[in-house]
Amino acid sequence: MVSYNIDISELKDSEKVEGLTAFLEKELGVKPLIEGKEIRITTSNNVPRKEVKAVLKRYLHSADIKEDFRVLSAPEPSFKIRKKPTP
Repeated sequence: MVSYNIDISELKDSEKVEGLTAFLEKELGVKPLIEGKEIRITTSNNVPRKEVKAVLKRYLHSADIKEDFRVLSAPEPSFKIRKKPTP
């Protein structure tokens, strides 16, 4: 069983957070848990870390917020969705 944490503290819109949880559930087949400023997903089928990051990036693209946010790999086993710096 593998567990991942996704830091969503910079993703302020609750509609985007709900969309992300629904997208993760559809793509990975798991029920994400929202715990404060984090989403926790636990998979029993050992989903690779690269695949989780790819799914997160696909969500940003499908929600049309790829220009504003990016997915960063944080220390094992977590990710962070960060707002891109403005020049």
